[in-house]
Amino acid sequence: MQFRLNTYQSRVTEKLKGFGLNINRDIVASTHDGAPVMKKYGDLIDIENQLCYNHTFSGYGSVL
Repeated sequence: MQFRLNTYQSRVTEKLKGFGLNINRDIVASTHDGAPVMKKYGDLIDIENQLCYNHTFSGYGSVL
């Protein structure tokens, strides 16, 4: 899982570069659903991480 998260982090960084943005200089915070993988991603990035617990509790029922 760690490799995938690092890959995801790299993809986000590259996508932001395409818009002329730097994740450490231009981005203040990032919001995510409360899925475990997104919690871990939030721990890896160097910006404020805000989890949305509404989507955590209601989202999994529709996916499963």
